Amino acid sequence: MRKTYTVEDIDFKFTPVTKRFETHDGKKMSIAEYFLKTYQLKVTDVKQPLFIVKINGKECHIPPEFCTIDGVPQTIREDPRRMRDVLAACRKNPAQKFKAIQDFSKDLFKQKALKDWGVIIESEPIEIGSQILPMPVMELANGRTANIDANSLKNLPIQKPCEALTYQRWAIVYEKRHFNQANQLF
Repeated sequence: MRKTYTVEDIDFKFTPVTKRFETHDGKKMSIAEYFLKTYQLKVTDVKQPLFIVKINGKECHIPPEFCTIDGVPQTIREDPRRMRDVLAACRKNPAQKFKAIQDFSKDLFKQKALKDWGVIIESEPIEIGSQILPMPVMELANGRTANIDANSLKNLPIQKPCEALTYQRWAIVYEKRHFNQANQLF
């Protein structure tokens, strides 16, 4: 059964085995025992921290391994201003992304739980060499050529295929709205 909760905090002091609570019939039970008995879900990492969520105003603990990230809540999607803020926070240039990762890493390295779990993370990123490829030039059926980038590709008209070419493999690039026309080319 899927339920949606907002994570209020992460509890690094307890694990699914050490965090215990009292059931409705007065028995003490660990979070791991509860999930096994109620949902037939066995905790595989007994040293993981716990997510703290509110259920009917009551603070509850959930093992992260049983959680997945959900999308943007409906209340935010319906508010254009808040949605714009969410999108602006998500759209970062490479330098901003790199800084965010470094800041997150610094906070992560401070966590005692990492040492307890034996997790070692390098503080310096690995550098990987790369190159930026030149923009491709597309030959159109009318003999003209077109430089292709993200904007021009959107505005490119549907083209009839060039004269008989002897290529064994073809790739057709088209927008979803031109699916039918693209499939009629052959």
